Amino acid sequence: MKPRHMVMTGLLIVAAYLAFWGDKAAPTANAATFKQSARKPADAAPVRKPVTENTQIAALLPRASLMHEEEDEANLFPAKSKPKAAAAVAPPAPAVVSPPPAQVAPPLPFQFIGKQFDGQSWEVYLESADQTLVVHIGDTLLGAYWVDEIKPTLLTLTFLPLEAKQTLAIGQGEE
Repeated sequence: MKPRHMVMTGLLIVAAYLAFWGDKAAPTANAATFKQSARKPADAAPVRKPVTENTQIAALLPRASLMHEEEDEANLFPAKSKPKAAAAVAPPAPAVVSPPPAQVAPPLPFQFIGKQFDGQSWEVYLESADQTLVVHIGDTLLGAYWVDEIKPTLLTLTFLPLEAKQTLAIGQGEE
């Protein structure tokens, strides 16, 4: 054990001894006299300050005089100042409503991996969301893209909801 632990253990033993077998003697006279002086006699009247001539008491005002009757009761936070004359305020400019912008097809969700020519047609390999797709002309991809044309350098797709044509570069024209 470390010296610190021995000192703490000794102090714990002394505290336990005093708690169980400590001073059990009657209270001294000083404590008894303190308790008696702390009590007030029941017949003693409270001390009042004398009223001087400078003391003024404000009269209570009726609630109706404090409330503004012309303001709406539902408006809990009315404006502090009144608005300026209507002639000084210019009427708002009419809003110009422009037609909504034309819808644009989203960017293609495909990435080109490779292509192969089998002697008659091209076969293109695409990746979309960790999925490899083998693409031929006339295929529907992800339910939203139609394969229109495959040339050695471009893949042409149609985004079906908007009928918008999009192209994807698929490398050089070698066969």
